[in-house]
Amino acid sequence: MPRSAGPYGRGIATAGDVARLARMHLDGGVAEDGTRVLSEETVASMRRRVVDSPDK
Repeated sequence: MPRSAGPYGRGIATAGDVARLARMHLDGGVAEDGTRVLSEETVASMRRRVVDSPDK
């Protein structure tokens, strides 16, 4: 991918990185070491449905 792909979603992560991100999200925004990364309000808003996507 070209470097210009970054703004529209290019991301590079290992499987471990993705698993840690998922665990942090499931733990309410708190990292493995106890550091709060996301506020409780942010996590709640990420879990709330905003748009319905009808099944095609």
